[in-house]
Amino acid sequence: MALAEKGVAYTLQACGPDSPEILAVHPFGHIPALRDGDIGIWETAAILNYTTNASAPATRCGRARSWNAPATCSGSAPSR
Repeated sequence: MALAEKGVAYTLQACGPDSPEILAVHPFGHIPALRDGDIGIWETAAILNYTTNASAPATRCGRARSWNAPATCSGSAPSR
């Protein structure tokens, strides 16, 4: 819902907890999880923070990390 309200383009992939698709993003297999290219983010607050800062690709993963536990984001985007 938040992505639609923010006008963020996304593709919803229906899958359940502990499915291979979710485990590829979230190490504990929980929902919600977000994949943006090679960046995987989980936890609602981190996802919302990440999408709020979607216009600054180099800092998105770092901002998601700072919002929640350091392990809420995985990928190769540099953090600042």
